Amino acid sequence: MVYLSSALYVSQDVDLVGDRTAIETVLRRWGFREVEGRSRRRYWMDESVGLVDLVGSADRSGLPPRKLATPYGPVTVGPPEPLIIRRLMRAEREDSASLFDQAVALARMGGLDWEYLESEARYEKVEPLLKRLRRSLGL
Repeated sequence: MVYLSSALYVSQDVDLVGDRTAIETVLRRWGFREVEGRSRRRYWMDESVGLVDLVGSADRSGLPPRKLATPYGPVTVGPPEPLIIRRLMRAEREDSASLFDQAVALARMGGLDWEYLESEARYEKVEPLLKRLRRSLGL
């Protein structure tokens, strides 16, 4: 789940990375129930939280997670770079200004691995959009 601002909600689930058995044990104890989503994919559901997707045991980007302070204590979140590239790809494919704007909002977090972004943009053929994103940031 990504909130780019209090008014801009981006996804419809929480992706968790970690030991599936341990996470499922905790979710079950907290009252989540297992449900079947589209394409027969399994999720965990709680009415107040929504869907939780167990996406694997490791982040595949190779980039380190970030630690953020919250009013409830520190949290660790995945790197924004893969999210930025995904939004640039979809912005290109769907001719979507809002997806491009989401990529810009994510990039405003700063501290990005531009080498990773450039390599992935080249591979995914969205280099012009990455250049436009950099201009939007004044870089």
